[in-house]
Amino acid sequence: LVALVPVVLTGSLRLQTIVDAQAGLWFVAWPVLGQLAFAAFMVTALASENRIPFDIVEAESELVAGFRVEYSGMKFALIQLAEFVHLFGVGCLGTLLFLGGWRGPGPAALGPVWFVAWPVIGQLAFAAFMVTALASENRIPFDIVEAESELVAGFRVEYSGMKFALIQLAEFVHLFGVGCLGTLLFLGGWRGPGPAALGPVWFVGKAVVLFTVIIWVRWSFIRIRVDQILALSWKLFLPASVALLLATAALVVARGGGG
Repeated sequence: LVALVPVVLTGSLRLQTIVDAQAGLWFVAWPVLGQLAFAAFMVTALASENRIPFDIVEAESELVAGFRVEYSGMKFALIQLAEFVHLFGVGCLGTLLFLGGWRGPGPAALGPVWFVAWPVIGQLAFAAFMVTALASENRIPFDIVEAESELVAGFRVEYSGMKFALIQLAEFVHLFGVGCLGTLLFLGGWRGPGPAALGPVWFVGKAVVLFTVIIWVRWSFIRIRVDQILALSWKLFLPASVALLLATAALVVARGGGG
């Protein structure tokens, strides 16, 4: 809610507009309102990130379990979810930056060329998107949190009947949603040969292809170890994603702006 203050003051969700509005005077320097909003932002940021003095959830001084204990269940579940969701967001930000932001022209900005076809940047961004999507959705080979082949607990043995069916359905709906998002960001969205009326057909078809690729990966690769997942995320994917985002930003500046 505190983050909405600059949005309300500028009347826009675009980061460029919010930054431009502070060209003469930073929001934090606004009398009373700016200081209160900034203080509330910092305090709530500490609390939401579970930092001292708000670290009761995972108190560092009195742990007998949790993610700071080497490779415990809570540690891995939280770290995998946090790290790969953030990397997934970074992968999407590169495309959004290239297309001019959340309210930019969208896939139409690329014309007949899909973003995945852009040399180097497009392929790297798409690869990062797919890998982090698999990890954030807890799919093989990143399914350590809820491993399917060696379960002694979890929703796959604790639920049956309609409850289990609904959980499985929700998982596949999430995966199809990933396919739709990938189609919109990397595969030209609804654009394709033929009349514009075929747009929904092209969109669903591309999303189904990505969904099929995700299912194919599930049965084609073995599960990797916990330490390998953490090493991949922190030592490879995170630096590569940030470098890709910076390279995309440099390209956008060189081209004279997004889109």
